[in-house]
Amino acid sequence: MAGLLHDVGKLCVSELTLFKGEQLDLAEWKELRAHAAVGETLVLTRLGLPRVATIVGQHHERLDGRGYPRGLTSEHIDPIAKIVAVADAFTAMREERPYVRSRSRSDALIETQRVAGRQFDADVVNALKRILTVRIAA
Repeated sequence: MAGLLHDVGKLCVSELTLFKGEQLDLAEWKELRAHAAVGETLVLTRLGLPRVATIVGQHHERLDGRGYPRGLTSEHIDPIAKIVAVADAFTAMREERPYVRSRSRSDALIETQRVAGRQFDADVVNALKRILTVRIAA
C-alpha cells in the first residue's frame, strides 16, 4: 500500500512545478519536497493508516540524515520506507524527464550502488541487484 501511495502528496504540488520542463528553482524544490510530509498527513488523516503514513513520510529520508522532510538517520527510518526509497529512485532514473535523460537499467543500478550506505540501505540495493540479475538471466 505504501509503495502505491508514496507520492500521493504530489497532488498538492502545482502542475507548473510538477511538469516543469527544466531545472526547478529553490522555491519549486521546496514545494516539491513538501510532498512527503503532505502525503503522510493525507494518508493518516484521510485513510487512517498510520504505518503506511509513516512510510510515505519517510520515503525521501536518507541513511546519512541528509534526506527530507525530517533528516532522519538510518535507525529511525522504517525498513519498508528504505525499500520504497530505492524502488522510487531506481524507477525515476529509468524514466525520461524533460530536464534529464533516462538511464539504462545497468546505469541506474550502478548509481544506486554508488550511494548505498549513505543514501540507500545497502541490503535493499543488493536485493534489487539480485532481482535484476535473475530477471536478466531469465
